[in-house]
Amino acid sequence: MNLQRARRRVLAVAAWVLFWNHVGVVRANEKDDGTDGDPMMTMTTDVDVNQTNNDSPPQKICFNGYVMDYYCIGRGTLLDAPSRNTLEYPDRHSIHCLVDVGSCRNNGYEVLLDPPNPSESRIHARVFTLDDTGNQKVIDLARSIGDCSSCPRNDVNQGDGFRATVLGYIDNTTAAPQLLRVTELRLDSEPCTPEEGGQYVPLVTSSDVGFNGVGIDPVVLHGSLMIVAWGILVPIAVLSSILFRHKPRTGVWFIIHRLCNGLALFLTIVGILYAFVKFGNVFQEGAKPSKRHGTLGMTTFSCAMIQLMMGLCRPHLPDSEGQPAQKTRQRTIFEVMHRGLGYSTVALAYTTLYFGAQVSGTSRDRFMAAWYAVLGFPVAVAAWMLWDKFQHRHLHEELPQPLSQRNKSQEQLKRVSSSLSSGPPGDEATDPELAEPPAVESMPDDDADV
Repeated sequence: MNLQRARRRVLAVAAWVLFWNHVGVVRANEKDDGTDGDPMMTMTTDVDVNQTNNDSPPQKICFNGYVMDYYCIGRGTLLDAPSRNTLEYPDRHSIHCLVDVGSCRNNGYEVLLDPPNPSESRIHARVFTLDDTGNQKVIDLARSIGDCSSCPRNDVNQGDGFRATVLGYIDNTTAAPQLLRVTELRLDSEPCTPEEGGQYVPLVTSSDVGFNGVGIDPVVLHGSLMIVAWGILVPIAVLSSILFRHKPRTGVWFIIHRLCNGLALFLTIVGILYAFVKFGNVFQEGAKPSKRHGTLGMTTFSCAMIQLMMGLCRPHLPDSEGQPAQKTRQRTIFEVMHRGLGYSTVALAYTTLYFGAQVSGTSRDRFMAAWYAVLGFPVAVAAWMLWDKFQHRHLHEELPQPLSQRNKSQEQLKRVSSSLSSGPPGDEATDPELAEPPAVESMPDDDADV
């Protein structure tokens, strides 16, 4: 019995030692992790470690590359060179467009990475998005060396392709292109030095284009306003004055003509003001496609304003008391000038819409499809108006004459009869056509009793 008790005590002591030895190892590992043995603290520590890594001081880097505005990146093509893809030809982007045009200047800037093998691909990757400080430094530096409307006189007068060396801290909490908090921006001729760590090699980049979360593309909005105004409303107004005068209610065509033209002029004014705000001075040298479109657009707008003034000052037809009015010379001159200028303005507007579609960037195919659609729209409207006119005329011929018109015809017949019967006495006997016919015996009816 003593031996069995001793054996049990030895086994119990061994188990107790092994248990505490295991607990000591676990606690030692937990102390290395900083958790002090609390299981709940272990999960919290994992989160805290990640947060500590994100909240740690961001890495300071130096990088050299092309600077591109986010608006042209979103378009997919350069605003001042619509045939050039933005990420392939940043060297063709003018400094005028970069810092003068509101859409480019107000949407911020990014720094691009040069392609590793330009002979195979010209795509420049998007590396960094600059913060507000960096955006302002880009504007100031570009204006100091550029050739643009807001640039002061300088000895460089650089036109296209703005490169810069940028220093700052990477915000690791942002996705590619990562946010860079800029501390310094200098000319491309001053590259990164070894003391600054040399040229930074980015770990994450992006080559996507398109607008993400910044609202509608200003080009799309401007173009849509002009298409509705000059591709839909104006053709309806013009065709109503030509093919819609047959409606029984007097002045229906004029109401349509005036209403559609008024709405079109209002949309045109809104579209032009929006373009000046978003695109800046399109008449600046260096943006030839946009300048051509803008020149045609302003010419079209000027013709529309002349048409408006002519319509307000038109000479009215004289009162003819229900008879066809005799046009005065002034009225004839007005109609010739108003129609001639109106048709010319519509043709000029369609030309302007075409050149606008050519400079719409990635939306070019959609706007060209819309342009072809508005070419066919007046044909469809004219066909409908002609059909309505034919239906109205056909229906008018089948209906009986109105009562007033029948009464008028009967009165005219009575006047003719009275004038014939009031001739000199004896004419009836001499004139065989006016003499009374001989009396005819009445014949009994077939059904009468004989």
